[in-house]
Order: sequence, then structure tokens, then C-alpha cells
Amino acid sequence: MSQVYFLEIIFLVFGALLLLSDSHGVKYPLLLSLRYGFRNKRWLRVLLITMGWLLTVLSAVVPYDPGPMFLGDLLVTITIFILTVWYIAMAMHPVRTGEEKTVLDEATTYIERNKDFFGLAVIIVAVVHFCVPMLVLL
Repeated sequence: MSQVYFLEIIFLVFGALLLLSDSHGVKYPLLLSLRYGFRNKRWLRVLLITMGWLLTVLSAVVPYDPGPMFLGDLLVTITIFILTVWYIAMAMHPVRTGEEKTVLDEATTYIERNKDFFGLAVIIVAVVHFCVPMLVLL
């Protein structure tokens, strides 16, 4: 399952770069290009959402050795799930105001307010997952 392992790391790094694009985009134009592509290319959003769901299921059910079944890379799985929910929320619609807010809107609002923190947390998870792939529950 090395392919899933590398896809997880690529997915996490790409998600972290998207999260950090607002605060660091002026300094690094590549981040602005990634954000522009995500916001304007439907096929990229569909690809990221589909890849997120597949990686969430695969990392939960088929862990990287020697991880236990159905637990696997718990922190990585949760992080990929949160990124996928954020992708879905960003792809569907902007955040609504007033009484018609859903749980998805609330989660998106929370992530949007703390983008730098989530971006750095995702980068840390990706780096630790890359450096220590055999660590159980991470």
C-alpha cells in the first residue's frame, strides 16, 4: 500500500498549501496559482473531493503496516477527512449568513477563521507521516 501512502502525503501537502495560500500567497505566487486553479477548475475540485473520500476510506480500512485494521493511521485519516469536508464546502457554495446555516457552513467558517493554524497542522501531520511511516496511530 505504498501508493496510498504517497497519495496521502501529496494530498496533505496540497491541502496545506491551499490553506496557507491566503496568508502567504503574496510571498509565494505558486500558492496563488494553486488557489486560482482550485476555485476556477471544476475538474480539480471533483478530483480532490473524490481522492479525499477514497483516501479516507483506504487509510481507515487498509492501514500502512504494522498498523491495526480499522484504526490504521488515525491522525492522518482524520486530517484527510477534514480537508475533504473543507473541499466540499468550498466547492458547493460560499458561507451563508443568518438562520439558514448548516453544520457544513459552521465547519467551513471555523476552518476559514483559522486557516493558518490548520495549514500548519496539516503540514506537520504530513511531515511526521512521511518521516515516521511505521508509527502506529499516526
